[in-house]
Amino acid sequence: MSRTIWKRPTIPPANRGSGGIETGAICIASGAVIFLWYGFEAAGGVLPAPALALVGGAFLSAGVVLLPVSLVLREIRQAAFEAALRAGEVQLAEEDADEAP
Repeated sequence: MSRTIWKRPTIPPANRGSGGIETGAICIASGAVIFLWYGFEAAGGVLPAPALALVGGAFLSAGVVLLPVSLVLREIRQAAFEAALRAGEVQLAEEDADEAP
């Protein structure tokens, strides 16, 4: 039995999205650091630390929401692009066809 390896076509750079995945990852990382740093400071009695720990928690929560939403939107965009290719509505440029993973 032979295996067929299908390579997904690459979406053109203009249609890839606005960087929500990177933004979500940055929000998660910075929110976790801020939350933990000021959480420990709050335990020491520093006055603005509890409010800043809440801000870090908000960043963390925003990243946890933004990252999966961006991943789902990227997959929907990829599926729509592949459907448009199969229907013949769009064509890959020669340089884009060479870059397909």
